[in-house]
Amino acid sequence: MIERSFFLSLSLSLSLSLSLSLSLSLSLSLSLSLSLSLSLSLSIYIYILRENHFVNVVLPMSRVPASQKMAKDDLGNMETYKTIIENVAKRHDVDPALIAGIISRESEAGKGSDVVLNIWLHPIQVDKRWHKPRGAWDSETHLDQGTGILVDLIKHVQKERPNWSTNWQLKGLFHSLIIISSYSDHRLPPLLQKRKWSRRGEYFLK
Repeated sequence: MIERSFFLSLSLSLSLSLSLSLSLSLSLSLSLSLSLSLSLSLSIYIYILRENHFVNVVLPMSRVPASQKMAKDDLGNMETYKTIIENVAKRHDVDPALIAGIISRESEAGKGSDVVLNIWLHPIQVDKRWHKPRGAWDSETHLDQGTGILVDLIKHVQKERPNWSTNWQLKGLFHSLIIISSYSDHRLPPLLQKRKWSRRGEYFLK
């Protein structure tokens, strides 16, 4: 009886050991699979974020710091448009960092593109179906027109949702534009983060 109990105990012990080993192996496999999946997802996200231009190095960071780093990387090119952005922002009483965030998000401030102000977020890029564009695509006149349209839309949201914070009013506006156009939802968080980065005194407030 003792011998049988011993072998039964040994058998159970081996079985548990094998089960534990299998479990650890499965866990390691799942962990590796999850890690590869996350790495791939991040690579795809960074690819999309940069407007179909490959990025040589996958950024080892989350969306918020990644967006802020990209805004900082665009700083040199943004200098070209700083004066007209500030002029238009002052004229319409709008945060210049919001305009800069849109430019950075949509065109990397003109990197690798001969079209800068014309590939912005929907209200800034004057839609020829509803408005007659004024001025050249990179002119202050065109920017002024697009910003005026943006401000009108912001005021409409403020009127409809007066209890919302400014940040939520902007989110509501951009999400509504996403719904009524082909604009992709992945663009919204980076745009707002780039606006936030520009407001911290590292560009327009310096």
